[in-house]
Amino acid sequence: MQLRSRTIMTTNQQAVNQAATVKYAFIENPFESDFNPGEPLGQKLFLEATIFDLKEEDKFSINFENTTKLLDLFSSLSNKFGWARLIEKVKVGTDYKSILKNHRVIPISDVQKQAESYFAPGKHASNPATDVDFNIEQLDPETNSNHRKCFYDRVKSNVIAKAIFQHLSAGAIKSLSLDKAIYTWSDANGNEKMDGPTLLKLILSKLAPSTVLGVQKLREKISSSRLKDFDYNVISMIDSMQNHFEEILSHGGTMDTYNTAVFDALLSGSDSNFNTWVVTQQNKFYEDSTSFKIEALIMGAKNQYTNLLAMGQWRKQETILAALATRIQQLESTKGKVSTQTNTKNDGDVIPGTTIEKWRSIKTLDSVNHNGKTYHWCKHHVSDGKYNGLYVSSHDEAHHDLWRSNNRGSNRQQKIQSQNPFVTSATQSAISTHNSDTQSSVSNSGAQSMASNKQQITLNDKMRSVLLTKAGLTEKDIEQLFQGN
Repeated sequence: MQLRSRTIMTTNQQAVNQAATVKYAFIENPFESDFNPGEPLGQKLFLEATIFDLKEEDKFSINFENTTKLLDLFSSLSNKFGWARLIEKVKVGTDYKSILKNHRVIPISDVQKQAESYFAPGKHASNPATDVDFNIEQLDPETNSNHRKCFYDRVKSNVIAKAIFQHLSAGAIKSLSLDKAIYTWSDANGNEKMDGPTLLKLILSKLAPSTVLGVQKLREKISSSRLKDFDYNVISMIDSMQNHFEEILSHGGTMDTYNTAVFDALLSGSDSNFNTWVVTQQNKFYEDSTSFKIEALIMGAKNQYTNLLAMGQWRKQETILAALATRIQQLESTKGKVSTQTNTKNDGDVIPGTTIEKWRSIKTLDSVNHNGKTYHWCKHHVSDGKYNGLYVSSHDEAHHDLWRSNNRGSNRQQKIQSQNPFVTSATQSAISTHNSDTQSSVSNSGAQSMASNKQQITLNDKMRSVLLTKAGLTEKDIEQLFQGN
């Protein structure tokens, strides 16, 4: 009896001693750890990372239109389920690249070579320069520490492949199966295993156009970014532009007009306080572009937006429509009076489809004197099919950009704003740009308006362009504003 008691105590003591020697890994995300699906906890993690209850209509097809959505999806899955070890550091030459961020510059053969390191570690070590043969070597993870690492990499690779397939439509899976030889490995018994990183690279290759075309598309997306496309959320718009710019850089591309594109995008809204701040920063950029930091502009713009939003002072587009409608009515009432007083020109004296005198579109000298007023030739005033350069009195060609920037702060615009407090700088730019090109011409060519016996404001191409780009309006908005005019 005593002997048995001593035996039990000895066994308990051994258990205590053994428990005292157990080491625990400190991991914030369990999916980033090495887990074995053959064990209860490992099986739970594996199923959670590979099984998603999605309806077919919620799954993705592989086409160019879904590029951004799929990139966002794969990035989210990677962060949540710990894919980084196999997709963020693929060896390319002497460097390491991310499949998600640098997929255009990573040869798929380099991703396959990475897969060889865990599917066929023996061959990979002895013949690293040879092509992969997609044959799986048998592992002994229990006794061989290197094989144990390969085992866990195989598990991770399998998790990536299964998770990807769970999110793809039946048509997309069928299409990928035609290229299964690219991402499928086989063991001696004919069992096949997909390599997740290679599958991911293949999908992104199908989505991506050529590098040159891809970079150009990214530049176009940046240049066309407008607040109205992001529900007037400055942070969302800037984040999108930054992501596109970083992708351009990752492909070895550049975008010399990035700073200008950011300013144009920030000024596409209708909040006057915000626009005033942006114009101030823009003037600093024009004064000293070499020391200008785009990062500071972006951070400042986000802070300005956040503060205005918190104070309930952030204006979206709605107020600009009412303000424009009011101002248009004012201009309509005054234009008719001007026309009746100055009906001295016929249709042949103006550029067809405009109220601009024809002589202003015909260059003779850099500067001319007309009716006692000096005009300078500026090639930057262009309207397709109507004129390619104009004589203007406000600036010469060399100072066009400065004129365009300062135009927002002109006394005339300040007067308009004092009369209409909800008219933003973008609205003022639209109105004043239209007025500056038409005021003198209207006074000398009222016959064009009177000929049709209509006292109304006309929408020329320049004003339409400003409304679309600076005021953030859509074609439908403009049509509603000028309906019946």
